[in-house]
Amino acid sequence: MLNIHGVAFSDSDTRGLEDAYTQRLVMLASEAGVATPRNVFRHTAITYRLLATQNSHETALWAGNSPSIIDQHYRGAATEDDAIAFYAVLKQLEPSLERYVASLPRVSKALNSQANAA
Repeated sequence: MLNIHGVAFSDSDTRGLEDAYTQRLVMLASEAGVATPRNVFRHTAITYRLLATQNSHETALWAGNSPSIIDQHYRGAATEDDAIAFYAVLKQLEPSLERYVASLPRVSKALNSQANAA
């Protein structure tokens, strides 16, 4: 049995890591009395990934969706400044995501510029 941040995995578990973390986040939000609309974490991830990459095709492949759905539902849902703030908080809350954030050049560059200015 593997246990990562309070999410237990058995050898027969077929959930992806992202699904397990989503389940854990929903559980934590519920315990804190915060309502989470269905798929809120997926929608958030897709919205900010699209802003970070500016590439509907890459985001669609990553999210398991079509570029037209990505553009229709996620483009314009947040600003680039929102994405930079989101990834800054994400990186601060979960330092192990540093490599993931670094793989998003636009975000990484903006966060480095902010750090150098401080």
